[in-house]
Amino acid sequence: VIFVKNVQRFARNVEDGAGDLKRLKQLGIKVIFEDGNLNNFEHEAVINMFLSISQEESQMKSRASKFGIRKAQKAGKWTSNCPYGYNRIKGYLHVNDAEAEIIRKIYSLYIKSGWGYNKIAGWLDSNNILTKKGGLWRQQHIRSILTNPIYKGVQITHKTENMDVNVNIQKKIPE
Repeated sequence: VIFVKNVQRFARNVEDGAGDLKRLKQLGIKVIFEDGNLNNFEHEAVINMFLSISQEESQMKSRASKFGIRKAQKAGKWTSNCPYGYNRIKGYLHVNDAEAEIIRKIYSLYIKSGWGYNKIAGWLDSNNILTKKGGLWRQQHIRSILTNPIYKGVQITHKTENMDVNVNIQKKIPE
């Protein structure tokens, strides 16, 4: 037996929730939902109805969240992870002078010295310079810095949008 607080905690969409409940039922595993005292052996139709409501609720929350993010982005605020070389203060990016110096060094090593991503990452690691999250450098970190328009002074947000929170369908947004 599996005890679950409510249907919303079990799954956020009908397809996953109903499929999982059917598989568990085939294995002889009863799922009991505390709210409503429902179980997958006796109340399948009611549970599917609650799964449907839960899915719609999840999509409404996603739309509300996206609205807030878009509003902040239109105001020029940064809504993603803060890129290396910047700090986020009250939602806006501000140059972090110490990290900005490292960014300039990365560009210098790449352009003037002709170093590749791995060699630059190795140099940063050997000089005990940590990433934004305090880790070691990888070639993808260097590539990201060298190709990110933020380092040219161009802030681009909302490049893609997830069209359905339950199915992860991405849509590219034109610049």
